[in-house]
Amino acid sequence: MRQPFQYSVITYQHSQITGERYPVALLFFFSEDRRFQISFPDSFSKLSHFQVDFDATFIKKVLKKYEEKVNVLNYRLVKEELGFSSNDLAELINAEFIVPDSSAIRFSELKSGFVPNNRESLVIYYENLYFKNYKTVEIKDHVNEQKILQQFHTKARNSFKESTGRYLREVIEVRGKFFKEKFDYGWQNGTFNLITPLSFDLQREDSIKRKIQQQIGVVRNLEEIIKKDNLKLDFIIARPTGKSLLSAFGKALDVLHDFEDSSLARVIEYGEPLDSYVEEIKNTAKPLIQE
Repeated sequence: MRQPFQYSVITYQHSQITGERYPVALLFFFSEDRRFQISFPDSFSKLSHFQVDFDATFIKKVLKKYEEKVNVLNYRLVKEELGFSSNDLAELINAEFIVPDSSAIRFSELKSGFVPNNRESLVIYYENLYFKNYKTVEIKDHVNEQKILQQFHTKARNSFKESTGRYLREVIEVRGKFFKEKFDYGWQNGTFNLITPLSFDLQREDSIKRKIQQQIGVVRNLEEIIKKDNLKLDFIIARPTGKSLLSAFGKALDVLHDFEDSSLARVIEYGEPLDSYVEEIKNTAKPLIQE
């Protein structure tokens, strides 16, 4: 006799503006065994390819709590301290897992089926179905946002020596129309320039599309404050390694140049132009007023 099961896809929504959701976990309930099981990827680092300023710490903390909750529920089921049928599963998820007023983590409607062979092979099948994009594939000489920032920091430190803090401000928060945006560095030369690393050295066209869509959301969120407070976004961009992605990159670059034409931003290429950018900061930056 085949064993019935139900499951819910747990998704993460990084931005309410774009509304895009990404599957981050699966919650199973096996009726015959009366047992819950939760499954999620080992790493969420690849989400940073799709979402700017993505922090995996939040997701990991939430899923760790869910894992603990599953263990408690299974213990209560074994001790027969939790009486419910599979018909009550949606209510139990709502009561035990869902955090009130939380829009970042969502549970899908329950899906059901029958275990074809064994529980382990079924879980592996759904893991491959929902989490295949999280599997890490190493790219030789891959340039990500962290590497861009590291290169900038090294060049700036070598250029400014001990006076780096006099001309570069670190960890800046700007409150936009909808939410706050964080930046690692900023500097002043008539406008206050917010340094924004942006790598398009990705593997797929849709990754480039998602990343530039995210930036559209960021700029629209900050557009009013940029104009009001004389700010500017300095995008330090890295080109894709793969030639097949150059077309998608060109379209993303067009979007950034539109921001540049509107005096909302400027574009600096990673590599030799970064040296010139640091030299420009050294020659034109005004000392920051220490508060």
